Amino acid sequence: MKQSIGTAQVMTFVIIFVVITFVFIMATLLYLKAFKVNSMIAGTLEKYEGSNAFFQDEIKQKLNALGYAADTGFECPNGYGRVDEGHKACIRYKKTTGNYYRYDILTYIEFGPLLGVNFSIPIRTESEKIYNFSS
Repeated sequence: MKQSIGTAQVMTFVIIFVVITFVFIMATLLYLKAFKVNSMIAGTLEKYEGSNAFFQDEIKQKLNALGYAADTGFECPNGYGRVDEGHKACIRYKKTTGNYYRYDILTYIEFGPLLGVNFSIPIRTESEKIYNFSS
């Protein structure tokens, strides 16, 4: 005898497929936003040749305009400093052996509240070489 698959099983497969597809698209969009913030911070660091008052002013405006994750109670990992007091973005000065330096940039993909829990995944990038012509 032939057994056919029931309507409930087909609907279960469809729902699972839709949920998995939605989660994949959401993760891709959130990664894109975190990477966009990293690129924006790196570009601004290179524009102003490091972290200074001009960098702070411009990056604060850009992060607010982009709507990046705001968290005043956030603490950066050891060795990193906050880009702005209102956002979850960190930078670290990285001296190299040549007459240039780089910055490590750390932003986060924000998931939550997912099943009542907020969690984030760090995204780390490195700026291009910033040459030091004064020495």
